[in-house]
Amino acid sequence: MEKIKMTTPLVEMDGDEMAAILWKETREKLILPFVDLLVDYYDLSIRNRDLTDDQVTVDSANAANKYGVAVKCATITPNLD
Repeated sequence: MEKIKMTTPLVEMDGDEMAAILWKETREKLILPFVDLLVDYYDLSIRNRDLTDDQVTVDSANAANKYGVAVKCATITPNLD
């Protein structure tokens, strides 16, 4: 079976915790065998958001708006309460 070739990138917004592990496994087992995945990747882990002063969040949102398709792993953001 020939893989489907994408023409529009999927905006992949990776995060922290277990969701990132589950997305990786889902992608590897259920998507990559069938789709030649074209990805515009963004690391939205709390560490990278801090390092980029949240610019990565803005950039990933702009990319999602531009391409019209995105996958976002859940991110746990601690609060001060």
